[in-house]
Amino acid sequence: MIGARRYRRVDGPLPEYLTLYDLRDTGVLESAPYRRLLDNPTDWSASMRPHFRGFMRLCGRLIASHGGGLGGAVAALMVDDAVDLEDRQLHAALARLLTRPPFIAVHVIQRDAGVPDVPFRIGGEAPNFPRDGAILIESYGEDALFEAMAGLLAALSDAGVPAPEKTLTVYRLAHALSSDTLDRMVMLHRSDFLQSGEQ
Repeated sequence: MIGARRYRRVDGPLPEYLTLYDLRDTGVLESAPYRRLLDNPTDWSASMRPHFRGFMRLCGRLIASHGGGLGGAVAALMVDDAVDLEDRQLHAALARLLTRPPFIAVHVIQRDAGVPDVPFRIGGEAPNFPRDGAILIESYGEDALFEAMAGLLAALSDAGVPAPEKTLTVYRLAHALSSDTLDRMVMLHRSDFLQSGEQ
């Protein structure tokens, strides 16, 4: 794992939090260190898992990224197999989004069906959203994204994404890190978390 981002939902039907992990390849998820993490969670992680609600995981390969940079907000939508995520016309239409503000990058992700959706027991059913792929549209910020929402939905429909409004969700960036910064991070432990909640 070479990077991660954490988002919180501002508006839309997808789960409240969105976490994106960048992997060198999906084989990382079958590696011994990752399996040890899943099979031997910390006490804190083990105590949280039964309380997960609306939890879903999509592991996929990045088909393409258009544009660049890290936005303060992202519009995320899930798609089913009716959308051909490798279609050139789809990518051309998504790339055209970047010719107008506030969009700075678009990422297209196709699900890897060989990777389990949720690798451990959770406390509720996974939500019923399409999960054959995802499209992420990065923006400078959420206010600008909402102002451009009508044009974004029209562009997605024109690109061949049926009813994008059904899953499109706006998230605000909360935290981002890369693997080369881990040695400088200050770790928060469960006791710190509980103490901060009492103040």
